[in-house]
Amino acid sequence: MVGAALCLSGVLGLSLVGFGGILDGRTAVLVAVPVSAPAALAMVLGGWLLVARAARPSPPAGPDPRRH
Repeated sequence: MVGAALCLSGVLGLSLVGFGGILDGRTAVLVAVPVSAPAALAMVLGGWLLVARAARPSPPAGPDPRRH
């Protein structure tokens, strides 16, 4: 849930600033927080990683060493 919200906020921030803002250093105000284009890209990447990590199944549990 947090990953999806972070990714969405990053996409909205990047759409407000634009790709040209990456090199120009422009910022936009997103929910009362100034967001630059590099920060928006980091938010998108961080959100994507959180969503991908949550979607990955957990590894199967091995044999219980206490049973031997």
